[in-house]
Amino acid sequence: MAVQVFQNAACNWRCWYCYVDFALLSANLKHSAFVSAAQLVEWYLQLPERPVVIDLSGGQPDLVPEWIPWMMDALAERGLSEKTFLWSDDNLSTDYFWRFLSEQQRNRIASYGNYARVCCFKGFDAESFSFNTKAEPDLFNKQFELFGRLLSAGLDLYAYVTLTGPSLLNIREKVGRFCDELQQIHPNLPLRTIPLEIRSFTPLRNRLPSINADAEKVQKAAIEAWTVEIERRFSSDVRLIGICDVQLS
Repeated sequence: MAVQVFQNAACNWRCWYCYVDFALLSANLKHSAFVSAAQLVEWYLQLPERPVVIDLSGGQPDLVPEWIPWMMDALAERGLSEKTFLWSDDNLSTDYFWRFLSEQQRNRIASYGNYARVCCFKGFDAESFSFNTKAEPDLFNKQFELFGRLLSAGLDLYAYVTLTGPSLLNIREKVGRFCDELQQIHPNLPLRTIPLEIRSFTPLRNRLPSINADAEKVQKAAIEAWTVEIERRFSSDVRLIGICDVQLS
């Protein structure tokens, strides 16, 4: 699918597998610029063959939580809100959605028809989370809390999970507990969760010497464990439901 991607050039994680060069994640004006939502939409309109999806990516878009309602307003002003699907990424690291947006803005996001957010779980337990992000292990559980709050706020949510980590020890049990945590939020949430395969590409190759050589083996084993868990928890008929038709209400 072709999409137009706009990136927030800042992030508070430094995931070793990130597809963005770290120099482009530090809000450095040598590599970025302050741009209004209206200007982004104007550039979008200038495309000779416009895709129907705009992806607000990063970095971490939610470091600027106003970006999403600003884009919704800019699209509506240009008559594009019914013709364009707005998608945003979220690394589940901040509560800025509640701290800095007004109730009106939060309701605007939740009620906007052509919007969905994908939230990325960085690992399957506290150890793999810290290994992946270089952040404190205790923040692993914060991801589930934030996802649950966003779901309760009425957002149309999807999830990614990166199943990489430093150790193969008890991998089946760890992935099983991760699935338990997802189902504590909603029984169907694993069916709206996509494991992202981490592959080697240019920014990553420059970091590989410092990465645990077992990470690829862990990923393979964890994806196998994930598949077993999905098959164990959901019938074949349920597993055939399209991801956008899986209900989380």
